[in-house]
Amino acid sequence: MNPGRFDTGLRKFGAILGDKAEVGCNAVLQPGTILGPRALVMPTMAFGGYLPTATIARIRSQVSTFPRRD
Repeated sequence: MNPGRFDTGLRKFGAILGDKAEVGCNAVLQPGTILGPRALVMPTMAFGGYLPTATIARIRSQVSTFPRRD
């Protein structure tokens, strides 16, 4: 067996959330995502991979406006 890899025996696998981890409204966790204890994924974002203990994942985007051309 490869260190860091575990055979789940499952065909599909979702996500693992540590104790008191939180996922905001309309957030999406990609398959195989691992959130450490007390980790937080902010609302309306897609996240995949590993989020360490007591860490926050967020996206800061800037809204831009421009006139329509119709």
